Amino acid sequence: MKHRQSTRGVKLCFAAILFLLYTFSLAADIPNQDHVLLASPTAASYLATVVDVLARKSRDDYGLPSIIDAEFSLRYSDPLLPTYRDLRAAYLAINKASIPYFEHQARWEQWLLLNWIEENTINLDAFSQFATDDEVIRVTTRDFDTDGQNEWILEIPDSQVVVLRREGTAYRLVETPLPFFRPDAHYVSIASGFMEEILFEDLTGDGLPEWVLAVGGYGANGLNGGHLLVLHWKNGRLVDIAPQGDGREQMRYDAPGGAAGPLFPNGVTISFTNEDGNGTQEVIIQQRQGDNWGCTWLLRRVFAWDGHAYSLQSRERFDNEVAGCEIRAAETALWSGDYDAAIVHYERAFTMPFAGEEVSIVPTESVLLPYAKTRLALAYTLTGQGESAASVIAEVAGVTDYPPVLTQFIWAIADNLGSALATCRAAYNSFAFECSPGTDTCVGSPLDVIVGTTLESFGEAPNSRHLSFPSPLQAGCDMGLMLRDQLAADPLRLDTSAPEQLAVIGFSIQESWNFDLNGDQHDEWLIKFELPIPALFLHTVSGGATYHDVFLSTSVDQIYVRNSPIGDEQVFVTTARNPGLNCPSARPGEDGSHWGPPHVATVWRLDSDSLRAAQHIPFCAPNELAAWLGTFEQHLPDAFVSWYEVPGLEYLAQAVYQWDDQQQRYVVTNIQPIRGKATNYALEPGETLWDALEQMREGNDQHALSIVEQGLRGQKVDKNTRTAMLYLRGLSLELLNRDAEAFAQYDEIYAAAPESAWGVLAALHLS
Repeated sequence: MKHRQSTRGVKLCFAAILFLLYTFSLAADIPNQDHVLLASPTAASYLATVVDVLARKSRDDYGLPSIIDAEFSLRYSDPLLPTYRDLRAAYLAINKASIPYFEHQARWEQWLLLNWIEENTINLDAFSQFATDDEVIRVTTRDFDTDGQNEWILEIPDSQVVVLRREGTAYRLVETPLPFFRPDAHYVSIASGFMEEILFEDLTGDGLPEWVLAVGGYGANGLNGGHLLVLHWKNGRLVDIAPQGDGREQMRYDAPGGAAGPLFPNGVTISFTNEDGNGTQEVIIQQRQGDNWGCTWLLRRVFAWDGHAYSLQSRERFDNEVAGCEIRAAETALWSGDYDAAIVHYERAFTMPFAGEEVSIVPTESVLLPYAKTRLALAYTLTGQGESAASVIAEVAGVTDYPPVLTQFIWAIADNLGSALATCRAAYNSFAFECSPGTDTCVGSPLDVIVGTTLESFGEAPNSRHLSFPSPLQAGCDMGLMLRDQLAADPLRLDTSAPEQLAVIGFSIQESWNFDLNGDQHDEWLIKFELPIPALFLHTVSGGATYHDVFLSTSVDQIYVRNSPIGDEQVFVTTARNPGLNCPSARPGEDGSHWGPPHVATVWRLDSDSLRAAQHIPFCAPNELAAWLGTFEQHLPDAFVSWYEVPGLEYLAQAVYQWDDQQQRYVVTNIQPIRGKATNYALEPGETLWDALEQMREGNDQHALSIVEQGLRGQKVDKNTRTAMLYLRGLSLELLNRDAEAFAQYDEIYAAAPESAWGVLAALHLS
């Protein structure tokens, strides 16, 4: 018994020794947290190393300039620590190495400016301008907080406006929302008028002045629009109290001033007045605008102070009495099928002056007016006024110097005046050009004017490449509207097949299907036309004597009739391309077919005598869609695997679709995300670095570390990207005061390649 106890004691002692040896070996691998001392280089030595590192940078050193930029700003929050020369040398090196551009260039320029002022002991009260190594800085004195002490506005040419204040004996930056005018943008200089002060005066009645700036379009920059900043002093910062976000409620201005001169006052006027007598001033923006039809108007918007910010109070538009506004109204009516209203507006247009002088860009009168007369002849024809149509078309048919497409359009109407459908089809064909999607084959207008759409003046000239070729439905004629009107006036009867009746009135059929969906012993019909008309679904309602019609979307690519998974009922399915679907990858399918373009299949059903889309199912590969559809005689599968859009996920998830006969639709089960943004940061290697840097700059160091470590676990991280991410991991650990782990990470990078850019940077951290 004693012998066993003694043996047990020896074993325990030996185990304790082994444990101590193991612990010591771990300590040898990772330095003790309490005894690790990471190096803390001075700003000067860090910047000198940065210049050396970037000089030896290869194009494979992924993210190097951005990480250096982030590390310097995090380590040395006081920009006055380094000298101007050291800071400038590093700035030039980072700027040169940054591709495609230096993201935080504005901040470095501000630091350089502060350093120059500090080292040269410049008294801003004594200068209206001063020169640095690179530019001349203009100085304007202001008192934003009315404390009797000046703040200073400094303009860096071709770059930005900076506001400084005194803090003790030093100048400090004032936080503002002022823009940075990147040199590679299409505007050039603040001095030429891209940004200009409009007002420095108290607008809100609190005794503090507001600083109102017009950004964009003030001078001859070729910009026909911009917005107002209304800056207000609050807690040592300048904040924008103008309406925020996108949309019509912003203090934006867009007017056709053209590139030859400023918008103020040649297109936009801005005024400040207390219209409602409440002691605060409203901001009033008036714009003279126009469109491609020659319509001109005055847009007046009033923004009022609500105690916290300015917001849109009223928006009024005053059209001028010109032909262009009537032509616009006529076109809008014609597109909607209101031919009688279109005729009234066209007839009135030809009795009025063409356009006012408020805008410098107007459509070509010699082309637009003949086009409008031809459209009037079309409207006459569609309402059975053949003589009036012939009279109007005769006025333009004999002219020989029109653009070819206009001449073709005129004769399309002239040659088919006896038949409304034939005239409409000929008008459509005049503009039915074959254009390759996604190319510039049919960009612009062949008429020297823009037709088929309304383009209000938002700073784009009529020859803008953003404009597509005119739609034949709107520039020519919409036969679908004609058929709608025909069916509304004279519904199809049940005693003759629907395709036969449609063919008699001139609407030729490409393909048709008949089936009884609602069990009333009368067939429903699904019809595709040879003409550019949406597919037509015809059905009876509660045993009625005529068909009721429903037009499907023009985006439908294909139509299929299939047997439902269970029973003898039939369903029909439409498919349409949807490039917006974010399929998880672009890899070949098992049968060799490639993914994309994505399609959405819509299953339709009759519900209480109305047609509705029962379900939309995304498919990422053609072979998936074909396998699900099968053939006409087959039943749709009662279960299959496809894709499903999950809120919050970037990519579609895989899911099982199971048919529910009671609901007459598929129920989605077993959703399996393949990959995607299940969190608020990216896991793709190409995105990890930037997301982590952003989190670091916002002070979220643990979040940044999580992003990097998840990215490092990815299988697609190449060697160069991986090294950048390892360095970022070390920096994250250091910022979290996990010095031992940070030391080990930097040491690993240095040991792997001490002479590389990353190795030299890592050595800075090792004591």
